[in-house]
Amino acid sequence: MPTKSLYKTLDSLNGFLSEPINDLMEPLSLIHTLKKEFQLQLELVDFKRYNEELLAKTRTEKSQAVEALNFERAANLRELERECQKYIALRDRLQLTSSILSISKQRLVYFYFGLTKNDEVLKKLFEKMS
Repeated sequence: MPTKSLYKTLDSLNGFLSEPINDLMEPLSLIHTLKKEFQLQLELVDFKRYNEELLAKTRTEKSQAVEALNFERAANLRELERECQKYIALRDRLQLTSSILSISKQRLVYFYFGLTKNDEVLKKLFEKMS
């Protein structure tokens, strides 16, 4: 069972999604704390990339690849299509509309939408620490 300290650290880190970041060491330190002290793995879930727009584009390109008899490309696009569907289903099931960091099964998960002021900064820090 997570402790109060864990939730307090998580809340502080989530605060950086909307508050100005004056010192990059602050969120970096919080990510490090969550990762090391609570032995959490980091996971980025990129809803900005895997969305309905990419799904529609992928389906179109997959159809074109099949028509051109480029079955290897079609198979690769089918995998990308499935990945998009997986992300969209997860986003909808969790009813997420903006970025948030959460803890699930010994993982610090960054559900990334790229919409808030500091999303990109936190994403880069998160990727650096992964």
